Amino acid sequence: MTTKDERSEAKRQLLEWMRSGAGVARIRETARIVARAPDMVVPIALEQAKALTTLGDRPLIVVTAASDPDAGWLDTQDRMTGLSANSAHRVIAAATHDSLISGVDSTTSTQAIMDVIESIRTGTPVQ
Repeated sequence: MTTKDERSEAKRQLLEWMRSGAGVARIRETARIVARAPDMVVPIALEQAKALTTLGDRPLIVVTAASDPDAGWLDTQDRMTGLSANSAHRVIAAATHDSLISGVDSTTSTQAIMDVIESIRTGTPVQ
């Protein structure tokens, strides 16, 4: 169990590492810091996500589970496609988060990954 001071220090160190750029050594150090304060993983991931403003023209497919979404969720997911000039948004009306990962809708997620790989290989836009 980590103390509040240890978590605060781990968070400070992680934010410092994230802002200084990424490299193999930095990623390894980040992993060591996270090991000391695992409860910081989600806040750190959210901090990293906020820092991301563009993917340029790298292919991006956002797959959204739309079964009983929270207010604003679909709009937020739709805005993510704006991170790339080469993007698509696939909304699966009856899907849940779990069904997209390991359930009946997982083939949709798999297809999106395959479509991004195909876009990279061929240089064609995602659809």
